Amino acid sequence: MWRFYFVLVDLYLNDKGILDEFIFQASVPLINYMQKDPEQFRTAHFEGFGSCMDLMFALIGKIFQNSRIKECEIEAICAVTLIIQMLESLQGIDASLPNIIEYLVKELQDSKTPDYKCMLAQGLCMCLWYNSTQTLLSLEQLGCTASFLQLVFDLTQNNVKQDFEIQRFVIGLASLVQKDPSECPLSVQQSQQNIMKALVFLCQRSIVVR
Repeated sequence: MWRFYFVLVDLYLNDKGILDEFIFQASVPLINYMQKDPEQFRTAHFEGFGSCMDLMFALIGKIFQNSRIKECEIEAICAVTLIIQMLESLQGIDASLPNIIEYLVKELQDSKTPDYKCMLAQGLCMCLWYNSTQTLLSLEQLGCTASFLQLVFDLTQNNVKQDFEIQRFVIGLASLVQKDPSECPLSVQQSQQNIMKALVFLCQRSIVVR
């Protein structure tokens, strides 16, 4: 079963020209691996090629790289989807969070369309849900906590339309509210009122969407 995982990732990583136009379709079985056997996914190794996680991060990086070359943010959304699925399915990957956050922040800095910005912000919200302390530390080190929060506030007012998007923003923002304010960066402390307003707005919007 895991041999097929390796073959799928290898086809894309080594530019064999088979999956280039079908990466969204190929991501479906990759997501199934995470969902069906998350512990094996987290610990599996391929001799001479690294771990299952190593290959996934290499794949994600290659998708981002190719999408920049093609100037196609739609394709890059596939990489963000894989990241979010990792966070939703796998336990014990806290050590990988700085790498994940760096990917997402770098893409945000270069992103152009509101839909792509919204997807990337959802990824960072899922990081907050996964480990808010580690995520805030990484955002602070990258110097973008305040700008990320402002982006979230803007997106929740104008771009969040689907129920699954609302859920991701809600659990990300709620993880900030649940923390002791003294443990949060100053920009988060100063944004508590706006965070609560965004949560209320999202909950109301969720009722309408459903």
